[in-house]
Amino acid sequence: MGGLENALNHFIQEITLDSKNLQVYINRGIIYEKIGNKVNALQDYCQAIILDSTMSQVFYNRGGLYEEMGLKEKAFNDYCSAIKLNSNYAKIQLTQGYLISKMISININ
Repeated sequence: MGGLENALNHFIQEITLDSKNLQVYINRGIIYEKIGNKVNALQDYCQAIILDSTMSQVFYNRGGLYEEMGLKEKAFNDYCSAIKLNSNYAKIQLTQGYLISKMISININ
């Protein structure tokens, strides 16, 4: 079993022990995303937001996943939420700007 699978199993066990542990949902979502399981990654990011809707990083992660899934409007909304929560996080602003430019070019073509 590889490192990602071991990490995933660890996080699954952690959630079984403490289903309100926000960081475990975020970490497991990242692992799911890395192995290509977008549905489970999305579920974990959504659960993390339910547990604590004040973490900009979760909205950023979910926004990136929405963007990968072609759900640009949802991605844009999550990037906006992330910026509202942490306006000093330049990476979010750059990503949002890039998404806007892609959305504009799609509408023009």
